Amino acid sequence: MKCKNCGVEVTNGSQVCSSCGKNIEVAEQVVVTPVIESQNVSDGVAMFNKEYESEKPKSKVALIIIIIVALLVIVIGGAFYFLRSPKMILTKTFNQVFATLENSIVTFDTIKGSLSIEVKFPEVSDEETIQSLLNDMFINIGYEIDYKGKTSLVSFNTKYDNGKLLDADVYLKNNKGYVLLDGLYDKYISVDLENTDSIYDNAGDTDSQKTLFLEVKNAITKSLKSEYFEKSNTEIVVGAEKVKVAKNSLVVNSEMLKDILNILKENDNFLESAANVSNITKQEVIEQLEDILDELNDKDNYLTISVYTKGLVNDVVAVEFATKSETVTATSVANNQFKFDFIGEEDKFSGVITLTTKNKQTVIDLEIKDVKDETMMELILGVENEYNVNLKNVDVSNNIDVYSLTEEDSTQILMSLMEQPGVIKLIEQLNDLSFGYEDNLYGDDYYEEDYYIDTEY
Repeated sequence: MKCKNCGVEVTNGSQVCSSCGKNIEVAEQVVVTPVIESQNVSDGVAMFNKEYESEKPKSKVALIIIIIVALLVIVIGGAFYFLRSPKMILTKTFNQVFATLENSIVTFDTIKGSLSIEVKFPEVSDEETIQSLLNDMFINIGYEIDYKGKTSLVSFNTKYDNGKLLDADVYLKNNKGYVLLDGLYDKYISVDLENTDSIYDNAGDTDSQKTLFLEVKNAITKSLKSEYFEKSNTEIVVGAEKVKVAKNSLVVNSEMLKDILNILKENDNFLESAANVSNITKQEVIEQLEDILDELNDKDNYLTISVYTKGLVNDVVAVEFATKSETVTATSVANNQFKFDFIGEEDKFSGVITLTTKNKQTVIDLEIKDVKDETMMELILGVENEYNVNLKNVDVSNNIDVYSLTEEDSTQILMSLMEQPGVIKLIEQLNDLSFGYEDNLYGDDYYEEDYYIDTEY
């Protein structure tokens, strides 16, 4: 065997050349595998290498895929659990409520609107009851307020059985009130008032109102601790069927309330905005917060707020507010329709709230049933508001001071009122009215003729 470096013959098995001192490189021995089915050695080696190289990457790719899938399961599963936690669900609900309230705050200098009120007792058939009297009553209140000009106009329109009862305008300006009795007296009756202009101070400060909402929301969010939350599975009735739901609850106790109040007490943004909205000083706001803190009992749970959800995406189907003695539950029945239940220590009510929009007016239809005596009542409210619109120009120059009214003026007003169609119908109804316990309604000395109102003049 020769040294590959210097070419000198060396003894077989030597590892170092005795001439040049270099390591002896031993040539690899190739074991030749007999040819099988006419394949030569190079073809066999090539085939082996090809299979080896293709199998190795495949095993790595599979391992990587398995790792990725495992990580996704962990991440998605963790996120799924977190998103379904009662704290996350309730926090999301609170944020939505606060966002709605904040968006409802409109920047304006003037507002014009109306509120209509109707009360119905659908199951009352006896015309000689107080419920039947209310069935025929209608009240509409219109208002126009100019916050910059510091003026207000409130118009009252009342009817009984579609007959006019009393229409009146009340106008406030420069700490004075002016009352116009439509159809009863042809002049405004004026009266001096104290400090009415203060109602306009900071009323249009929407920046302070929004800051107030934001800081309260932040204080609530910061005060939320995991131990305040509870979760359980239950069934509730939605529409006409029972639905399996998750009940996510927040227990509002004195500790949480103290945390919120203390956060707000140290928050200058809240104190300033609250002072502006309430038209008091920051120090007075702090004192009010401290008074509330002093009244809180360390052991009391004041309120439990529960949100009922169903499905993988946590659709909210009901909301519940519960104290030690009372529980109110609202359940979504259909679009803009909600069923509610009230359970107290002695009372139990149920009903349906329906929201509709007619032109610019929002109509709130509230149907209430007293579960104990099974009586029904319907309250219909119509609300309409317009902002930054032109208001009516009111001329109150034709006025008389209330203390300047003569006895003749007062008699004229009263006689004109008694001649209103709605008033005549109302008096006739009152004369025939039955309260169901008239025997002792006025006492033992009651004589009906002493209280009878004669509508004939």
